[in-house]
Amino acid sequence: MSVDSGKRATVRVASMPMWRVRLARELPRRLVSVVAVAGLVASARYALAPPRPAAAPVAPAATQADRALLAELPEVHEPVLVALVRQALSSYLARSSSGLAADVSHGASVSLPVVRLQLQAVPRLQWGWREGWVLATARALDGRGVQWALACELEVQRVRGRWEIAAIQTNPDG
Repeated sequence: MSVDSGKRATVRVASMPMWRVRLARELPRRLVSVVAVAGLVASARYALAPPRPAAAPVAPAATQADRALLAELPEVHEPVLVALVRQALSSYLARSSSGLAADVSHGASVSLPVVRLQLQAVPRLQWGWREGWVLATARALDGRGVQWALACELEVQRVRGRWEIAAIQTNPDG
């Protein structure tokens, strides 16, 4: 059965421009690609140049007054004591407890440093402010070739006519 009313029905189709249709279909895929590429770039950056750990805090430079005080301290001129301090520092920085055992007093306890260093020189060795202490300025190298400048304070004592190390302190101010 058909009814003819004489009026024509119109169908109106609203069309979207094709670029919108393509954008709506491809946007998620393009977004994923961009995020993946950004991740690969970040990974490559960290693989080529990994982030460095924070540098250890550096002690403030010696003031003019500190330098003047150090200049007033007498140098150690006793060859046996100079040789003992060099040997003890070399063993200490190399983390050699067996080498250090021969130079320290009986019953002395010395905590070895975390980083293994090779002693290069002890350019300055002075008697300290306290009785029985010497101040040593040392230069050492680590395994990567980085040069370290160290200030050490060593307690020395004579035991039966022989010099021995009673303590080693690598941060005399702290």
